[in-house]
Amino acid sequence: MGNTTFQSMAPASLTQSLGELDPEVAARIDAELAR
Repeated sequence: MGNTTFQSMAPASLTQSLGELDPEVAARIDAELAR
C-alpha cells in the first residue's frame, strides 16, 4: 500500500532506481508511508 503512495508522488523509474540502489532505504520509506 505504501508502495503505491510513493509511486504516485514520484516517477516509477525513480522508485525502481531507489530500490535497486538501496533496498534498505526503499523498505524504510515504504514502512514509513504504510503507517
